[in-house]
Amino acid sequence: MLVQIRLVLAAIFDLRSEILRKLPETEVKTDLRMIDVVRWATAAEGVMDVEPGVVLAACERNYALATTISLDDDLVGSVLLEYMSSREEWHGTSSELLDRLNRKAGRWVARSKEWPKQPNQLAKAINRLITSLRKEGIDIESQRQGGTGNRLLAITNRNCGPGGESAQQEENAA
Repeated sequence: MLVQIRLVLAAIFDLRSEILRKLPETEVKTDLRMIDVVRWATAAEGVMDVEPGVVLAACERNYALATTISLDDDLVGSVLLEYMSSREEWHGTSSELLDRLNRKAGRWVARSKEWPKQPNQLAKAINRLITSLRKEGIDIESQRQGGTGNRLLAITNRNCGPGGESAQQEENAA
């Protein structure tokens, strides 16, 4: 049994040494987090006779899935995604957005303790999700409204082409 353990350890150390040799020449072009792990795994592709790009593709799929799951599990994120699903853009204040999202979410969600009750709470929740929302095609920009101090939000859905409901059409319908 000890001989078998030594053989397994020797194989692991040989693999590690081959990966270390390939590491300096391994380039990975991605904006994924934990890039060092991805680089190591990419260097291992050549050593282990794995098709180039398989590791990076798997990491990118997993990251995209994790982003989607995190938004789906977040009340504000999921309601905002649903609200923007048929809109190309929306413009207004955090108060106006909270009012719209309250209507979209329904009574039970809006009463939840995780749901923001004030516009500043909504703004904090959105800021926390901004990177994940961007990966899902939702861009959010915020700027101060001249003279009032209010923040105006501009939300754009890159996934919704022409023909989606615009902020103006929504205002007319409300």
